[in-house]
Amino acid sequence: MKKIGQAHLYYLMLITPIVALAVSSLFEDDHWSVYSSLGSSLGLSLVITGNLLAQMKPETLVLAYNQLKTVINKQESGLKLR
Repeated sequence: MKKIGQAHLYYLMLITPIVALAVSSLFEDDHWSVYSSLGSSLGLSLVITGNLLAQMKPETLVLAYNQLKTVINKQESGLKLR
């Protein structure tokens, strides 16, 4: 890990699912349809989102959570007034 560097490992972690899906579809002769591409896109986006969240610092996640909670509370209080 010291030779490659931590930043490069993060990029590798993000790119691996995309490369795996491409290689799998090439070698397994996978024919894409509307439903399979939607499912693959959804699954790929969930995997990449999970990888990004795993790489974030805990302080950043707490800050983002608190900001999101504030926005949701403001929206809920606006709905109660109507």
